[in-house]
Amino acid sequence: MSGSVSRRLSPVKQQLIKLIAHLEAGIDFAEDDVELPDSTKIANEVRDVKDTLEALQRTYSYGRLLKLGIRIVIVGKPNVGKSSLFNCLVNSDRAIVTDIPGTTRDIISEGTSLDGIPLNIFDTAGVREALDRVEQIGVSRALETAAEADLILFVVDGSATFEQEDQNVWERVRQLPHLVVANKADLAQAHDPELEKMRPIRLSARTGEGLDELRRTIRNSLGEIPSEDLAESILTTARQHEAVVRAITQLEGGEAALNEGVPHEMVLLDLYQALVSLNELTGETTTEDILGQIFSTFCIGK
Repeated sequence: MSGSVSRRLSPVKQQLIKLIAHLEAGIDFAEDDVELPDSTKIANEVRDVKDTLEALQRTYSYGRLLKLGIRIVIVGKPNVGKSSLFNCLVNSDRAIVTDIPGTTRDIISEGTSLDGIPLNIFDTAGVREALDRVEQIGVSRALETAAEADLILFVVDGSATFEQEDQNVWERVRQLPHLVVANKADLAQAHDPELEKMRPIRLSARTGEGLDELRRTIRNSLGEIPSEDLAESILTTARQHEAVVRAITQLEGGEAALNEGVPHEMVLLDLYQALVSLNELTGETTTEDILGQIFSTFCIGK
């Protein structure tokens, strides 16, 4: 709404207009002794524009997180402390916690944030061979929710050996984005070799030990925060992202053409298409803008 992306792109677009004007002048006003631009120099300037757009394009994954939030799903066999961990992460006694395996039967979700990034955290039923129809439905929903997660927290009991039920859950989630969490660090640890291979984050949902490390690891898994000069102008919509990607692709074509000695008339087609893509985000550039740049830069018609 504040036009930050447009403001970020405005100098980039002006740089591109200047390049187009230079090529147009060399082609259309040769009789006025306008020197033909050096292709290598123009290619380097095109690359500079492309590099700036690529830096902006890389902000999209972060911007998408800010807009939509990240889905974090907690899974594991029953009685490993999933609901306790869920309550810690959302800072609320949202889920019922008991020593009875299978207490959680349905999906429970709650919103929170981490460094300004919205998180949607889901607690799920313990995954095991269900004892009744209701639990079967809960396990099925848990696996379906895990399949749609941006990040899975696979929770095991760090005070016990890695059992077949743990292995069954692991086989379901190992190919998905995940972190392995060994809960119950306040108890004597089993240090199972199978679990140690997974390099788990050890914590205690009861005492809070290790929770800060888990939060840091979650934050690091979300990707790089844009640099300060880009932080105000991140891409948050697919439309913005697609327009910038198209412009980058067209500039790559123009740069390659210049390096290969393709006539400037053909190079201009790529540069104009890149300009059209940027116009979708900043507003229309008219022929008068190009001509204005030409006449303000070169001594033509004198």
